[in-house]
Amino acid sequence: MAFEQEDCMLVYIANLTHFCNGVASTEAIPLNIGYLASYLLYRFANRVEVFLFNEPEALEIALASRQPDVLATSNYSWSSNLNYLFLEYAKKLWPDIVTVMGGPNYPGIATKQKVFLKKHPALDFYVYLEGEQSFAGLVEVLLKKGKDLTLIQKEKPLGLHYMEKGVFVDTGLRRRITDLNVLPSPYLLGLFDEMLEKGYTPLIQTNRGCPFICAFCHSGSKYNSPVFKSPLERVKKEICYIGPRSKSSLLHIADSNYGLFKRDKDITEALVASQRLHGWPLKINISTSKIRKNQIYKAIKDLKESIYFSASVQSTNPDTLKAIHRTNMSFGEYANIIEKLAGNQVKSFSEFILGMPNETWQSHMDGIQEAVNSNIDQVGCYTCMLLPNTPLLENRAYAKYKIDAKWRVIPRDFGIYLDQKVIEVEQVCVATNTMTLHEYVNLRGFFFVVNGYHNMGLLMEISSYIKLCGNDIFSWLKALHGALIKDRSNAGDIYKNFLSETVKELWESEEELQAYFSREENYANLVNGDLGSNLIQKYSALFLDALDDFVRLAVDITVNQLGLSREVVRNLAEYCLGVRFDLFNMEASRRILDFDFDILKWIKTGMKGEPQSYAKPSKLAFYHQPHQVELIRSLIHTYGKTVDSRGKILTRINPVQLFRRCEYE
Repeated sequence: MAFEQEDCMLVYIANLTHFCNGVASTEAIPLNIGYLASYLLYRFANRVEVFLFNEPEALEIALASRQPDVLATSNYSWSSNLNYLFLEYAKKLWPDIVTVMGGPNYPGIATKQKVFLKKHPALDFYVYLEGEQSFAGLVEVLLKKGKDLTLIQKEKPLGLHYMEKGVFVDTGLRRRITDLNVLPSPYLLGLFDEMLEKGYTPLIQTNRGCPFICAFCHSGSKYNSPVFKSPLERVKKEICYIGPRSKSSLLHIADSNYGLFKRDKDITEALVASQRLHGWPLKINISTSKIRKNQIYKAIKDLKESIYFSASVQSTNPDTLKAIHRTNMSFGEYANIIEKLAGNQVKSFSEFILGMPNETWQSHMDGIQEAVNSNIDQVGCYTCMLLPNTPLLENRAYAKYKIDAKWRVIPRDFGIYLDQKVIEVEQVCVATNTMTLHEYVNLRGFFFVVNGYHNMGLLMEISSYIKLCGNDIFSWLKALHGALIKDRSNAGDIYKNFLSETVKELWESEEELQAYFSREENYANLVNGDLGSNLIQKYSALFLDALDDFVRLAVDITVNQLGLSREVVRNLAEYCLGVRFDLFNMEASRRILDFDFDILKWIKTGMKGEPQSYAKPSKLAFYHQPHQVELIRSLIHTYGKTVDSRGKILTRINPVQLFRRCEYE
């Protein structure tokens, strides 16, 4: 029976997050389902009633109390199995409910799409690629024809995939929305008010699409290549709306290339105004554009320490870049903007992907060396993920690179729901015909060193002194790596455990992984953090916990191998520990330390000249300011206080914001 004009269709839309040790694994507000809801309300006004869910418990309660006509869920790798579990559960509760799924964790090849749908029999329809119009088209047919799947399938609304009597059906690709004015803001409609109140991190989007066609990326396709802008005034209104309401100090911006347009400077002005009025956002997670560097500078310079300039290259090896269809600016081309942004307190970040075609151990090391010695503040290195609907996974041309694919647990994305264990997994590349698994593990170990000694800025005064004396930081990091391999202290043990877990997290198949963790004793190791963590984040926290041991090793290398002054390095090491030791301890009392020279004056004058030339001995006090204590409390409330949680915090804010303040005593 079709819905009469006075009838109101009940639609539940979910983008569920796992909860690990009581903390949401995905802290971002699910903007995707917000746009689905706002577009339905725009199209059908009072004919639909829409509820949004990101917490499994809330959806379970809602399903038990009231039957929706439609349950639609997202499909991202970090929550795919969880979302499908609830589709399956709803179908058992209410067999005539219409179940829908959409999102990027879905193949791009028809034969694989058919396999996916057969593997998920509780799913009635899959919305392929951009979702708002296709999902609204399905709802429109439901309003006209009712929930009879036969009648709906006969209409064949565009943008849907489904199985009909064992036959895979693709109704055809729907064009993307080119005028984003038709998408009302879910924030301004109040659809996310409850999530803002609960402390979930706001996520906004100022444009859609990406002009690049990188072979490893979901966005790297002709379908996604045109970039369409959200209305500028709407974006500004969203920032004004969110600022006084957000309980989170952070903001995520979903753009693939912020700074691509001149008007992005106007968005930055709105963000700066919000920072002045509301102290929000404290940190902005964003990807800046790969082109138009001068425009990027103008767009982000006023955001200062709340943002990172992204000089991401993924690789500097020409053969790799050719294989993945990517063109980069060189670090030399980035140098001017990095220097100018540093003057505005904007930090820089560069990203590498480990395990891509044609990459070798040496070419990867060469890229990191170039980034570190170009004064990039943070150098990220991630294992190559093999994502559905990307050429790297699905194009047979890449078979010649002999990609060695393994499976691993997605960090924090597991739990028990509806009395079932649910574990999310991802496929990654750990070896190719140009890089062995042993080399992969060794490079991961080197990145542990880069992350601990360089990225977090824990020894920045020592590294500044090293550069002042004419030594390069990359050689220092290599020496530290060699020393850690042989080290028998707590620092060496932590490093070796990192390597061990790097191997242990890899599985030959998804089935093998799921079977292992289905056993209670093994699943317990996920819950307690012994397995299944983001290793770089987890070991960032462990590095910080054992900072005195890692600093001791750095002093030995700096003095004995580089030949620098032991007195100066020892004083700098004491200063580093005073500012950064035990950062998450809110109860730590004010510490007073004595120094052989005026180290604080040396730092305040830009660390120029020999430190010992500031000859006056000094006594310094180190302490957390009240607003820092409140920030730490807020972050622990959002992310938890486990080792893994503290590691995640260190990636969500600039660690400098946690460093103790220092003044003369």
